[in-house]
Amino acid sequence: MVRDSSGGEIESQLLPISNATLHIRKYVKAYLGESPHDALKYWLAFSASLPPLGFNTYIVSGAKQAGPSSTISLVQTSNESTNETIEVGQGSLKLLYSADEGKLSHYLNSRSLVTSTAGQSYSYYTGNDGTDKDPQASGAYVFRPNSTLPIKPQYQVPLTVMRGPLLDEVHQQLNSWISQVTRVYKGKEHAEVEFTIGPIPVDDGIGKEITTQITTTIKSNRTFYTDSNGRDFIQRVRDTRTDWELQVNQPIAGNYYPVNLGIYVQDNSTELSVLVDRSMGGSSLVDGQIELMLHRRLLHDDSRGVGEVLNETVCVLDRCEGLTIQGKFFLRIDQLGEGAKWRRTFGQEIYSPVLLAFTEQDGSNEINFPLPTFSGIDPILLLTQ
Repeated sequence: MVRDSSGGEIESQLLPISNATLHIRKYVKAYLGESPHDALKYWLAFSASLPPLGFNTYIVSGAKQAGPSSTISLVQTSNESTNETIEVGQGSLKLLYSADEGKLSHYLNSRSLVTSTAGQSYSYYTGNDGTDKDPQASGAYVFRPNSTLPIKPQYQVPLTVMRGPLLDEVHQQLNSWISQVTRVYKGKEHAEVEFTIGPIPVDDGIGKEITTQITTTIKSNRTFYTDSNGRDFIQRVRDTRTDWELQVNQPIAGNYYPVNLGIYVQDNSTELSVLVDRSMGGSSLVDGQIELMLHRRLLHDDSRGVGEVLNETVCVLDRCEGLTIQGKFFLRIDQLGEGAKWRRTFGQEIYSPVLLAFTEQDGSNEINFPLPTFSGIDPILLLTQ
């Protein structure tokens, strides 16, 4: 049960935790020396609001009586679906997945009247190993791929959908080391994708640089936009430089740019925007498509000063394996001209997230907060001005 600062109960939802998140909790022992004593069962989701320049208090407790306590998400798999497509989302935003392949196929927004085919895939670049004939290897500073290979599911895994009153989740396991959770929130018009990648296998002696592609039918005409250190968005044109005539020797790496806030493509009617929760490399190597570099594990030094291979490992109980990372990106498709406001407002939320603070209290002796909510702006002053 979740109560707000006035003591009233608010709607909440329990979501089963993905296997990838449970697996990554072994890192607790790597950093703290001991494993968690209790096993996680659910995420608790509820909608929180904040007054300007202020704070709000929410109390989470066990439900002691019958009432509108947290709703446990309804779990549905693709093999239970009787339709050819699975619809995810309860508000104006809908994501459509094919029931047979479990892949994203369409993005629908009933408010903005956007209907677009959309897909997502993963692939990896094989890192250049720096031979005697061509000594420059791909490493910590240098991105120099040999070739790109698609990552296809190693086995058929049904699409798992968690449905509830506040949000829907889509759980996908691509193979033993790549999984993702896609979330569509009630009242929001963007999709949130949480990816878990690792440990990247290198038993074949090949370093790999993992990417994801979001593909639409937008006719972007070789043009895309990336942020400049989180500030203004700069136009990029594939295989082109405005200041000199470019001789294309690296068609992939030569079109990659830093993405600190976001990247987008557009045509005469539609724009696709992707925002990130950390700095990544990004590009649009195909019209209508955005590509992000999510994780890298390489086996050769690029000889640019570090003097070591980009091969991060984590050791637990004397066993070391490649680093597993977990991150998020956010995507939205708009009518031309509507995406800029979302990129700035939501981008600010990503850059300056809500600061959380916790305290534990005895259920039989609850803490009496003398000031459960506060705003640093006086509404009376706002009215008089």
